Amino acid sequence: MFQYNDTTDRVKNLVKSYAKKKVRKKISSYLLKLLFTTPVGWIILILLIIFLILGMFISSFSYLDFSGNGNNDTINQQLYQKYLALSNSTASTDIEKNYKLPWEVIAAIDMVYNNNNSDLLKNTIAQDITDNLKPVFHYKEMPVTTTITTVDKDGKTSSQTTISYVNILQSVDTYKGTYTLKYNKSQSVSDNGNVHTVTEKYDYIGDSYNENYTMLDNYLKKIGLYEDKDLVMEMISQIESNNDIGSNNIDILPASITNLPQEYINIYKEAGQAYNVDWWVLAGIHGVETGFSSNVAVSSAGAVGPMQFMPLTWSGYSNPFASETKYDTNPNRILQYGGYGLDPNHDGTADPYDLEDAVFAAAKYLNANGYSVDPRGAIYAYNHAWWYVDEVMSYADNIKIAYESGGDNYLYDSDVERAKNDILTSGRVSFDPSALEDIKSNVVDSKVILLIDSISKQHTIYISSIKGNHTKYVAGTNRISLHYLGKAFDIAAVDGVPVTNQRYIGSPAYKVASSLVNSANQLGIAEVGSPWNFGGISFSDEDHQNHIHVGVK
Repeated sequence: MFQYNDTTDRVKNLVKSYAKKKVRKKISSYLLKLLFTTPVGWIILILLIIFLILGMFISSFSYLDFSGNGNNDTINQQLYQKYLALSNSTASTDIEKNYKLPWEVIAAIDMVYNNNNSDLLKNTIAQDITDNLKPVFHYKEMPVTTTITTVDKDGKTSSQTTISYVNILQSVDTYKGTYTLKYNKSQSVSDNGNVHTVTEKYDYIGDSYNENYTMLDNYLKKIGLYEDKDLVMEMISQIESNNDIGSNNIDILPASITNLPQEYINIYKEAGQAYNVDWWVLAGIHGVETGFSSNVAVSSAGAVGPMQFMPLTWSGYSNPFASETKYDTNPNRILQYGGYGLDPNHDGTADPYDLEDAVFAAAKYLNANGYSVDPRGAIYAYNHAWWYVDEVMSYADNIKIAYESGGDNYLYDSDVERAKNDILTSGRVSFDPSALEDIKSNVVDSKVILLIDSISKQHTIYISSIKGNHTKYVAGTNRISLHYLGKAFDIAAVDGVPVTNQRYIGSPAYKVASSLVNSANQLGIAEVGSPWNFGGISFSDEDHQNHIHVGVK
């Protein structure tokens, strides 16, 4: 898992080293002037002052501890979540996400700029960095031709061709240069009885890159850091190197796998069932290969699509309609030449860029390589590296926990007064003083009391908010909060551990949130906010990383 503290320690040393070199260089230059313009006694006095200032300057970089209150882990995670949220805000679509502003860039500039501030969380300029360095996307309308051929009852055919337009992302200006996107023009075919439809489409196959740091240079000049550009670039590199795919320090699993689209899960399960492969392993391969389709560019080896198939593996090695850089989409020919490409959705093409086609093909490949006997061996056959096998299994294990081993359903006590007495006297529920007063003052919905009691039967919990200490409106909106109506509560700790320190799959806090979602229908739960998004009534955002919010109908 990614350890933010490990990174800050490395960056701290880097900044200190850089600062020493920079200050020593300035001191050397200054002393040369002093030697020729001042008496010897003055030089000695000035030297003492300068070394004192140097010590103070270097110590100023202790801001990289991100606090001064001994609570570094929490503050580091808050910063990390902020940087991550801002990074994600710079792109909307799947294809745009390939070019979003990296959170590492935001973090590096923020750290250098705030080198003299002990409270980085308070003084952060992360939003300003994002506003100035976010990518600029350039779209172009492109024509798409659709031809519909109809056969009437007498066997006569008639065709109609129409032209529509779609917006295609042409290029992206980023902080480090411009990317020009490349597409293959292809066709999708569908048959519906006597109606045959052929539609053109544009398949994204990669990009070309032209390095240009003008955007970054202009911003560094604006905030007075242009002279420190080398340090900024080195810090970006240091943070990125601690977050590389394949390392043991990645904290992307919980954020990535708890909000998988249901359509993805359905495809994994159907393909897994068809070829006797565990569906969570298919999901794991999808996650490792392309970040769940967030980056489907052609790999350096030439692999294509969300599951990264080599064209000849997909098409068949002796297929005359394919090559090392070209894949066949005719399912009959692919079958004839021993390829793994499939057309499970029966749209007439076996397309490695179609997720359903690709996942079914991956399941077929794993099955053919002995998955039922040796799962790890089959995954190794998919990509010949044991680190890859470990990475896929890490994803798969976490996905299985997230979707197959969720929490139990909660049940209500039938007696509200008994439930109220239990949560006040059992010692299993602790309250913020305001929340405790809400319970005692009878301003809380009975479902809230019953839910708190039900959860406390399985876990000790700390309730940080119900009504009294919460705002009337949902943050950033004019919508009245369920808290204000006495219909919501927040859990800040589970089994004695803050939720903010339990943001991993399978933690007690995770199980509570999962159980609440599972119990939503029978218990009248309207919404569950937490560090995880399970779909349905659940949600996750920057404001719900340190507690579980529960609202009732």
